Amino acid sequence: MNSEQFTQVIETYGSKPSNWPDSVRAACESFVSTDTDAQHFLKQHQHLESMLDSIAVPDFTGLEASILHQSLPPQPVSALDALINWLLPTTPGAQLWRPLTAACLPLVFGIAVGNYFSFGVNNETIALETWDEELVLLSLTDLSNTLIESDL
Repeated sequence: MNSEQFTQVIETYGSKPSNWPDSVRAACESFVSTDTDAQHFLKQHQHLESMLDSIAVPDFTGLEASILHQSLPPQPVSALDALINWLLPTTPGAQLWRPLTAACLPLVFGIAVGNYFSFGVNNETIALETWDEELVLLSLTDLSNTLIESDL
């Protein structure tokens, strides 16, 4: 045991040896019996503790009730909480939003999914396939006879 460890024990557990941990009690007692600085430090703490014990604690009547009944300070509201409170209000008259929100959520989800995924549908391939088919059909059609007969 050294002076620093002894100081730590006294400041943590007090000057009464009965309050010291069992694992260091014997070492502290032997250190106090051999070191004069430790004896002086222990007497100072004993005197301080006796002075603190002599001070009477004032009686605060109603303190507990006033602490329990005080209102809490306003809590900061995050943007997500504000959005949720706006969409799903707790006031009775404003609960008309709930069915509307429930009805719109699948629509919003469908729009979001439709914008991010093509599901194998690509505008360029459809347009090219359509034009190729049109050109093939035009090449197979004999337009020369129909033009001559319609002129007559």
